[in-house]
Amino acid sequence: MFRKLASEALGISDIGRIIPPADYDKVDADDYVLHEDGERIYFLIKSKKDEYCFTNRALIHVDGDSAISSKRTLRRYEYYKAPISGVALETAGTVDLDKAVTAVGDARPTGSAKADEVPALTEYIAGYFAQTRERYVRKDYGEVFERYVNN
Repeated sequence: MFRKLASEALGISDIGRIIPPADYDKVDADDYVLHEDGERIYFLIKSKKDEYCFTNRALIHVDGDSAISSKRTLRRYEYYKAPISGVALETAGTVDLDKAVTAVGDARPTGSAKADEVPALTEYIAGYFAQTRERYVRKDYGEVFERYVNN
């Protein structure tokens, strides 16, 4: 269910596809996963040129120059060394702001108009992640993928 939802919501259904776990061994990114250290793939998106592999330890981006070239560039971003920030998602359609606001509950500033809520929510979420990052530095994010992606 998550694969279809992510594909549709992110608008990548026509430009990329989500690879099922049974086919992880058929992609280039699998060659760069540190299986010996317990690293495993949780989510993998493949387009004509690129692969985005989310493991419990890192984001692995296998970047292809073109669809006809075999030249590839590997970028590995260890979560604990390269904190994820400035994330932007472009959806294929519109997002219901009422449902988004309900999801974060108390983070909403009281008495503000909907147009004012988005920057305030963004600031609240950014602050929360900054505080959390200061308290915890983890290398293995498998638990997060198990809880939110594989269900």
